[in-house]
Amino acid sequence: MKHKSNTGQSMQAKHPDYFEGCLQLRNPNPDLIAYVQRQLRENPDVHIAKEIPQPDGVDLWMSSNKFLLKLGKGLAEAYNGDLKVTNRLHTKNRLTSRDVYRMTVYFKRASFKRGDEVDLRGTRMRVLGGGKRIRLQEVQSGKKHELTFAEVQEAFEKQQKGGL
Repeated sequence: MKHKSNTGQSMQAKHPDYFEGCLQLRNPNPDLIAYVQRQLRENPDVHIAKEIPQPDGVDLWMSSNKFLLKLGKGLAEAYNGDLKVTNRLHTKNRLTSRDVYRMTVYFKRASFKRGDEVDLRGTRMRVLGGGKRIRLQEVQSGKKHELTFAEVQEAFEKQQKGGL
């Protein structure tokens, strides 16, 4: 079955196993999964080719890199977490001679949220907000700090394992 693309070129319909990239969700909660499903319903041209469960999340192989990037940015805005986007050269299009890339979007939802407290560097700190760098405030002195997502996430995971 052939149909015209937006550029007017004739193209083959995508088979069920076709994928352009992978969405790696780590530490997802039901709300985050519902967000992804809602976005997929709103974009009927995109489908999931494979779903591979992982010990701490799930990998979703999707049929559109453009949608995958948009979804990753939406996840980062809607949920506090770590977003990483990588591309790797897959092949070259025979008709246009353009490079074709496979995209991987990694999103790890944070174990913490605004207002949570954690012991960091021997000091009790409260989470003020996040992004690429997490803003924290010392509970006693009120002094503010900025740390990387990984540092704060690691401290929260240690705190949860320690039963504090």
